Amino acid sequence: MLRWGTNLCSLKRAHWIKRSTSLLYFLILYVLVYKFYLLKIQNLQSVGINNSDGTKEGKCNFVLSSYVWLPDDKRLQSGIDGSLMHLLCTYLYNIISSHGSDIDLRLIGWNSRIKFDGFVSKVRAIKELADSLEADTILMMTDAFDVLIQKQVSCIHIRTLLQSKFKGKMVFVGERQCYPLSRRKYAKGKACNDYPISEGDNRSRYLNGGSWVGFVKDVSTACKIFLENFYSWKKEHFKLNDYQRIVTKLPSIQNSAGQDQYGFAIMYLYGKAQIIAIDTLSEIFITSSGYLTETNSSRTLTTADGFQFDTVTKQIPAVIHYNAGKLEYLRAVKLLPWMRNKDRLLHRDFSIKLGPDLDNPNVSHTEFKDFCPAESFLNLDKSFVVKKTSNFIANFTNENLFRSLNVSFLLSIFETEYCGFLVRECVQLGTRHRLTSLKRPPELAYYNASVYNDFPTYLDISKIYSLIPSIPKNAWGSCAFIASGSIRSSLGSMIDSHDTVVRISATRLSEFKLYRGCKTDVLLVKPHRKMFDNDSDPCKQELKFYWEPSAVYTYGNPGRTLSQKKKYRNNFFLKLKENVPVIRTIVDYGENDKLSPPYPLSDRAATYVERLFDHISVLSGTRIVPTSGFRFLVQLILSRRCRSLSAFGFSGMKEGVYFRSNSSEKVNDWHNPEIEHSILKLWSDSNKLSYKFKLFS
Repeated sequence: MLRWGTNLCSLKRAHWIKRSTSLLYFLILYVLVYKFYLLKIQNLQSVGINNSDGTKEGKCNFVLSSYVWLPDDKRLQSGIDGSLMHLLCTYLYNIISSHGSDIDLRLIGWNSRIKFDGFVSKVRAIKELADSLEADTILMMTDAFDVLIQKQVSCIHIRTLLQSKFKGKMVFVGERQCYPLSRRKYAKGKACNDYPISEGDNRSRYLNGGSWVGFVKDVSTACKIFLENFYSWKKEHFKLNDYQRIVTKLPSIQNSAGQDQYGFAIMYLYGKAQIIAIDTLSEIFITSSGYLTETNSSRTLTTADGFQFDTVTKQIPAVIHYNAGKLEYLRAVKLLPWMRNKDRLLHRDFSIKLGPDLDNPNVSHTEFKDFCPAESFLNLDKSFVVKKTSNFIANFTNENLFRSLNVSFLLSIFETEYCGFLVRECVQLGTRHRLTSLKRPPELAYYNASVYNDFPTYLDISKIYSLIPSIPKNAWGSCAFIASGSIRSSLGSMIDSHDTVVRISATRLSEFKLYRGCKTDVLLVKPHRKMFDNDSDPCKQELKFYWEPSAVYTYGNPGRTLSQKKKYRNNFFLKLKENVPVIRTIVDYGENDKLSPPYPLSDRAATYVERLFDHISVLSGTRIVPTSGFRFLVQLILSRRCRSLSAFGFSGMKEGVYFRSNSSEKVNDWHNPEIEHSILKLWSDSNKLSYKFKLFS
């Protein structure tokens, strides 16, 4: 019995040793296979394996780039909130913070001395960059002033999509509006109907040119076809039926708005070679359009960590294009964790590659800290850490103005002279000035460009010098500027005592002459306003000048449709007195006379006003637009045609405009008269002005 038990123990021990040995062999084999697998992966990453399309499965080469061309004066504005340099530095810092050093970041156009000649400049520069990179490199291009990159872009994820779904295509971000094909001049907008129904959310159905991605060989091919069709459409690049049905009826890329977006959209819809795709399922990036007025239909929500969550894909997208929505973009940026982190200067030594460019094939390097100086970067801090309160607008007093705004900037218009009027003293013989865009403005109901058909694009001053008015500096003496708000005190006699009275409207003056006076020397004419009938008002009119704003500035009602515009045609054509000269506004384009943005066209006065109100809008958390009266007042101050200036009709209250003469027309919600009144009162109360300005409420 004992022997039997001993043998049993020996058998069990032998069986255990055998099992242990087998397990040991299995573990050794597992380790060897695992090491072989790691070695294989490393080899794949170092040399890669070619697919049938020539790309490699292992190493993933990814370049993130943006086209940035800025004139020298814009590059010096890095410390100004809302400037292009401000936005560019913010864009770069978001990339650095979300990717660290693990990103090949390039800016093209920066070192180029070739001036921006429309968006075709961007496409030419992109092809130059694509041709300089290895064929298997993935190139992503985004706009630099309204794109938020909030997490690392996955090269592997994008490569998988490009290889399996978007084979051989340049993939664009999708959006919900059909710009610019929806315009009537583009085959009456019918091209929009040719977009296929989106397989995803309809908010990504249409092509947007602000962000795209693709293998560089596919990008180069698409850009080559774009450039070959820039001046005129080439039949061989399009499907025959589509070419005859619609492409031949479309303007060339050169003569279109949004050249790159327009050209690539036509290639997507009607191209013979399928080289363009749209990320309709938002698998790579999304658009949160700044053009849309549906403010309550935001696509994204802010997470507790400060990231933007896409309600459509139920994910946090890496790339969000805000499509000219600067305020929406800045509000989202300031919530990101690294924008609130006090230690966020850790990545300031990050290197940025510049180039290659059309006139310079070399690639240079610059440090972020040198590209975005400390003072401009710290300025970003100041603008982003402002705390928003629910009653900020209601309490926007002088005290808040001094605390929240740059007072020296507010007062700078009194230290600067700029005459934007087409008068002899403000132009030079031999120079050319423009009243309109080089390209005909779009036929929008609120654009009213048709009233300027009789004027040439360029004005040769030497030929018209004798025909334009003469108004020397300070020639108007003491001026009274009468805006549209109410005047509740009996100031009519005071107003009429000024040497020159400038009015936005002269409607029903006789009824309000006790408050508003009768004298009218200069009358502003806005194309969408029906002019007053001089004979119907007994208040005496001795008009000296009409003042006409910039010919293509958006002064009308965006809600008015084209059919309404035709129905009320008389409201859109000026009825001016004969023999009364018209003072027109010159657009300031700087040195680049080829630059012709569709809109808005502006002079330095408009630049000052827009910058001021963009900053106010960011601080308040809502879009605030200056009134026409405020815009005109700034232009009049800068022109220095008046020796002194008194402002009336800026009541600071929301009320019916034009002295309650039209009860159905109220101050729009995007205006805030209280803010404007506070700014004007600050000017009026300042003892630092070299120019005499007074506000009368």
